[in-house]
Amino acid sequence: MTRRLWRPRSAGAIPVKPRRSFWILSAMGALGFGSLSRALGAAPSPAVAIWFALSAIVVVCSIGLAARIMRALALATKPPR
Repeated sequence: MTRRLWRPRSAGAIPVKPRRSFWILSAMGALGFGSLSRALGAAPSPAVAIWFALSAIVVVCSIGLAARIMRALALATKPPR
């Protein structure tokens, strides 16, 4: 049994997989921002520095990839000229 990755043919059909990836990456970015905020509020130590660095990497990567997917989805749903 195959899963359908596209909505039925209509103007502005958006693929399911990129949409799901976008929302997963957005959630990861939000959780990363929360972790980053907690790391900034913690007492300074080497462990907190590593926590901060890892949280910052997660935030930058997830938001960057989500932005790329959002741009691709916007171009995909744009009507042809």
